[in-house]
Amino acid sequence: MNCKIIGIGGAGLNMINAVIDSGFDPENAVYIDTSRNAACAAKTDNFLEIGANMFKGCGSGKNQNGARVAAELAEGEILEAMKGAN
Repeated sequence: MNCKIIGIGGAGLNMINAVIDSGFDPENAVYIDTSRNAACAAKTDNFLEIGANMFKGCGSGKNQNGARVAAELAEGEILEAMKGAN
């Protein structure tokens, strides 16, 4: 069985880091964000930046609709990141 976790945005980053701190394999964690800078704080190397063309790597801020659109446009990449998970 291959379990993967996905963390999205700031709260997702906190969750991923806490789960990794508790012993979860960082290779099975995927962090997704619209901010390129946020990846520096992630304890996994599996980072997927979404909305790069929309937000120029600076994040969506509190623009939830923009973040949703970015996630919809990146659906294929998100599914690819989850390949092999049960």
